[in-house]
Amino acid sequence: MLRTLSSDALVSRCLRSLGYTSNIPTATDYAQRVSDCVNDALRHVWTYAHWPMLRRAELRTYRPPFTHELLFAKGQECWHKDAYWRAETDNPASEPSDDNTEWRKLKPDEVVRFIALDQPWENTEIALGGVNLRGFAYERDPKLFPHQPPIVGCSFAGDYPGSGTTRINLPSSAPDKVWVAFIPDAPRISLIPWSTETGYVYGDDVKHKGESWTCIASESSGDEPGASTAWRKVRIPEFLVPAAVAYFQSSMASEDQGRAHHAAVAQRLLEELHETYFGGQGVDDRADCDME
Repeated sequence: MLRTLSSDALVSRCLRSLGYTSNIPTATDYAQRVSDCVNDALRHVWTYAHWPMLRRAELRTYRPPFTHELLFAKGQECWHKDAYWRAETDNPASEPSDDNTEWRKLKPDEVVRFIALDQPWENTEIALGGVNLRGFAYERDPKLFPHQPPIVGCSFAGDYPGSGTTRINLPSSAPDKVWVAFIPDAPRISLIPWSTETGYVYGDDVKHKGESWTCIASESSGDEPGASTAWRKVRIPEFLVPAAVAYFQSSMASEDQGRAHHAAVAQRLLEELHETYFGGQGVDDRADCDME
């Protein structure tokens, strides 16, 4: 089991490293700088390598599942009852079926098979750089069937990473649903309190009852974090915290305050972690990492 910390615990450690003994007010420019630097530190240590304990495996579809809450424009596609469907009109009034002329069931060769890194209907975003194409897609759960071969022929759309593409193409022979192995996007903390008066959308971050939360619903208004499925609690892997704190110190410090020293400490801690989990392997040699 991966040990984790709350966002408040991480922020407290970061602030103590600067000599603070209590949390700072949330509605200040300095608080925004603190949260920005904490998040920069998290992204830095998170993406330094494909840490094996951060890898996940999830079953995914290429299109969103049909729900009555979603509005589909003509030509948009969905997943429903083990098939892909295309809307033949704007805002179909009922669910896809063989006798519903508002929808057309797609043949297998009509489905363009790709996995977007930030599919809104999924709870977890895939990190840009959190994918190894040599071991990305599988027909069965790779945790339960670790010796199965991966699906070959996966590729980033366009020139990766220069174009900043956000999807991975799969071959036309891939099954209708695939298991994908990846590292999720780095966690983000927030010092902005959740408010009943504010409307939130997918990807918004708030603080509530000592925890950071990320909105995973298309929209949320009045849904309290912790009491609603619209929010996902942010937890920080404990093994990354020392390096993240050191990197945070370097971001907050001036040259006279030892910025270079703290940056060197953070780099040394990351190199030691890399040696622990990868031995003599290079940073890019990570196809055989076990999944948590």
